Amino acid sequence: MKTGRDKKVAGEILRAMSQILYFELGDPRLSGVSVTQVKMTKDLRLARVYYCLPGAVERKEEVTQAFKKASGRVRHLLSQHIRMKYLPQLDFFYDESLEIQEKISQLFPEKIDEE
Repeated sequence: MKTGRDKKVAGEILRAMSQILYFELGDPRLSGVSVTQVKMTKDLRLARVYYCLPGAVERKEEVTQAFKKASGRVRHLLSQHIRMKYLPQLDFFYDESLEIQEKISQLFPEKIDEE
């Protein structure tokens, strides 16, 4: 029986993570980072948090290390936003979809209709 609870929890974590990054964390290494997507396991024990860095791809490794170091603090702040019996572990991944989309748009430029 599928209830969709994992998607609801993922949406709440996405909303809370965005707020935590912008207003509460205060880590300068994470400035400009946007959370693009959260995927939950069915048992709600693991959250895969995908982020992007618009215009600063070269900082990808630095941001990944900052997330790993701050994961405990982020999880604590997340517990203040979301009430759950078990707060999921957080894994952070760089979301490459924006880069792929940009490469595709460069390969296939839009045709401008000339009248």
